[in-house]
This record gives sequence, C-alpha cells and structure tokens, in this order.
Amino acid sequence: MNISTRGRYGLRACVEIALNVERGPVRVSSIAREQKIPVSYLEQILNKLRRGGVIKSVRGSKGGYLLSKPKDEITVREVIEVLDGPFAVADCSKDRCPRETCIGPENCVASRLWRKVEDNLDNLLDSITLEDLYRDCRRLSVGGRKEKV
Repeated sequence: MNISTRGRYGLRACVEIALNVERGPVRVSSIAREQKIPVSYLEQILNKLRRGGVIKSVRGSKGGYLLSKPKDEITVREVIEVLDGPFAVADCSKDRCPRETCIGPENCVASRLWRKVEDNLDNLLDSITLEDLYRDCRRLSVGGRKEKV
C-alpha cells in the first residue's frame, strides 16, 4: 500500500492552509510556493478536496482556500481518502475478496490479518488531525521560519 503523490501533496496543502488560517484564505500560488508543488497539479488536488468537503474556496481578489471545518475535526484519513479512496493493503481484505482465487474471508487467516492491518491503520489515521500536524509544524519552527510540511 502506497499513499499517492496526490495524497501526500493534498495533506501538505491542507497543513499549509491550517498554518495560515488566521490570515484568511490562502492562495494556490502561496501553497504551491511554500510546499514546492506544481500549481496545475495543486489546483486539481484542491478541487478534489473542495468537492470532498475538506476545504472551501473563497472567490475574489482576497480569495483562496480555507479549511471547511476546524483543524481539530479534519483527520489525516479523511484527507487521504478524499484523494486516494479507502486504504487497502490487499485485494482480499474488507470484503473485496476475489472469489475465483480466494477461499473466502471467513476461512482465510491471511484475509483476517489484512483486515486487522487495515483497521489499525484506519484507527491510527483517524486519530491524527490537522491540528496535530499544525502543532508539530509549529514545534519544528526555527528562528521564526516555519519548516516545510
């Protein structure tokens, strides 16, 4: 299981928005510059996050992006799943068992293992919020300059 570049960039973009929430909407160009993400790719990612309800856009000369909810209510799992879909470590977990090549999850110890791995990963990523990452970034700040996400 790999988190895609889209998922990693999307998470970094959300943290960048969280870091600047007090200043108001954050421009795409600012996020792209700070996080070193190509603007055209970032625009696609932000549109998907907006459609998924993670962020909202503000139009106009002072427009940009804001989080749709407080940063302590947005989990890492939510951001990643909006961009990449649900996590899957194997084709035979979470009732996705290919019946023609599988004995069935009720009889398969491997399938049960993959389900446990996915459940633990889901729980871990549900327990980490943008607030947690925001605080980590603030702790990493050196000399008034924030570290990159």
